[in-house]
Amino acid sequence: MPPTCPPSRSTWSNQPGAWSTLAGTPNTLDTRDLALRDVTAVGILGGSAGLAGAIEAYADDSVDARPLVATTVGLAETAEVLARRRPENAGPGPKIHIDPRR
Repeated sequence: MPPTCPPSRSTWSNQPGAWSTLAGTPNTLDTRDLALRDVTAVGILGGSAGLAGAIEAYADDSVDARPLVATTVGLAETAEVLARRRPENAGPGPKIHIDPRR
């Protein structure tokens, strides 16, 4: 795994393949800099403010995400899905999950 650096350092350090972990507190990282360099950023962009409410809604069952998932496939079917071929058993939902244990 590539080295992990603070966002401000990894985007300007000229370390190709560096990873930035964005978590916990808001930051002022300009995501355009990430796009122009070979840096992987791991975090939630712009969603942090609503994350606690979303977690609560899923936990208390006021949100049901199951209709979003059309089907779940194994690794053997991944190439077909990525080629935009929907499995025959897929429901109407837009998402297809890949379960490597299948």
